[in-house]
Amino acid sequence: STAYYGIIKLSLKPEAWRLFSHLPSDYYRKVSKMSRPALAIKGAGAAVKAIKLGITINDLNEKEKEIK
Repeated sequence: STAYYGIIKLSLKPEAWRLFSHLPSDYYRKVSKMSRPALAIKGAGAAVKAIKLGITINDLNEKEKEIK
């Protein structure tokens, strides 16, 4: 999940300089620099993780109901 945050978070452009503080235009998202296939692969990986997480939570809820 931290790898996905690294793609989405705002990163400072290498050529940005500042006198007091950086302007919003000095930042960019790494998503805008990624190719479409790379972005699709990351998205598919995130979807698989989300499905596995949902299945695990569902299994835990069912086991908890059996105990009660």
